Amino acid sequence: RGFAEFKNRKLGWVLVGHALTDEGARALASISGLKSVHIEHAKGLTGAGIRAFAKHPTLERIGWGAPNRWDEAAFFETAASLPNLRELRPKDCIVTYDGGLSHLRAVAGRLQTLDLSGALILPRDLDRFRAEHPQAGVLTIDPRRLEHISIQRLRKHMSPELSAWVDAELARVRDPSKN
Repeated sequence: RGFAEFKNRKLGWVLVGHALTDEGARALASISGLKSVHIEHAKGLTGAGIRAFAKHPTLERIGWGAPNRWDEAAFFETAASLPNLRELRPKDCIVTYDGGLSHLRAVAGRLQTLDLSGALILPRDLDRFRAEHPQAGVLTIDPRRLEHISIQRLRKHMSPELSAWVDAELARVRDPSKN
């Protein structure tokens, strides 16, 4: 039953967690007036579940935090398909330009906020996005907070370049005299 009960009700904002599956995401995506959804630590959610939100007519904000099975392309392609997208928040994950942010060209001029304060991204990838979306506010992580992201969990997914950047930022934060 779950979210299916809310299909025709006014439910504008939802925060869901651990128990969300692809099936639950499909039911959640069927809520017609949904404006904002943020998903945290959903162990049973895959890119297929995220894609259930594609072209949702009222969804303005979408976030996916601490994904067990991060599917960067599914997240950003889905976001780019949303006709009313205003804010996007990937969290506890790695974001790249080629694998994700490049899909947002479709929402250039419409996206108001990209919150990367809980994500890892190379500066050059961030610069490319900013050049294409000068009107979008971009929140990034304060290097002093890098240790609060699941670095060790993400380490196995990092490119050598991202790993070196993270290590340099962590060293700079731990020893400010190296700035």
